[in-house]
Amino acid sequence: MFDLNAVNQVTILTILILVGFYAKKRGYINDDVNKGLSDILINITNPCLILISFSFKFSREMLGNIGRVIIYSTLIHIVLLILGKIMYTKHYDNDEQNILKFLTLFSNCGFIGYPVLQGVYGNIAIFYASIFSIPYNVLLWTYGIRLFSKKKGSTDLLKQLFSPALISIFIGLIMFLFSIKLPYPIHRSIEMVGNMTAPIAMMITGVALASIKVKDIFIGIKAYYPVISRLIILPAVIYVMLSVLKVDKFLMEICVIIEAMPPASLTVVFAESYESNVDFAAKCTFLSTIISVITIPIVISLVR
Repeated sequence: MFDLNAVNQVTILTILILVGFYAKKRGYINDDVNKGLSDILINITNPCLILISFSFKFSREMLGNIGRVIIYSTLIHIVLLILGKIMYTKHYDNDEQNILKFLTLFSNCGFIGYPVLQGVYGNIAIFYASIFSIPYNVLLWTYGIRLFSKKKGSTDLLKQLFSPALISIFIGLIMFLFSIKLPYPIHRSIEMVGNMTAPIAMMITGVALASIKVKDIFIGIKAYYPVISRLIILPAVIYVMLSVLKVDKFLMEICVIIEAMPPASLTVVFAESYESNVDFAAKCTFLSTIISVITIPIVISLVR
């Protein structure tokens, strides 16, 4: 039986992609505007989204699970990093391989995963998903950027470790550990800015798709293999791995569902910002998002 909330969340983001597609076709968004939107997302809205996700009151009962989730997340991302290096060695050029490594490692855990988890399990799932995102974001803003950067040899790792997103993670963790509550105007302002992340990211994807012929999005097998891998094969691998490790069922369900999400929307954003193969990134992201309307509810039904 399909989970209606999962279908609704994925459908909403697909509509937002179409809004960006329309805006580009009508000339409302040009290349300069799109680049500006990418910079705003990376440096402002996404850090706010991360920061607000740590607004939970500290509980000693959860402390043990926090450590476990961080360990599980780290192990999962190590496995995904290795799989990304060996799964796409043929039939893809260098830019495409880097995009595929990125989408293998980074699911859309925030923009789609959080709303889906909240609808299925409630706010407790968002808390653990936020903890799960710590290793995710450390890799995202270090290794993830290095995959797209054309000047890999000159990448300043220290600078990346002090990126707005990772600073938000560190501040958010302190807020959680000490149960620091921001004044309502500040909290609400950060929340509103953070909530802009999903619409902007999806619109950027739609803008990228506007430069591709519609028929070209669905033809050819290059994008379908990574789509199937991201939505079906990888969640299955993670499920088997965590089952072997005898992970707590609730925590295992959260981890598997997060990895059943389509690729992170930042796949297209980073491809745009670092002048990589935006068309291929957008095609993989769009196809995954569309197909995940079917696969996400199936995965949720199987693991619960």
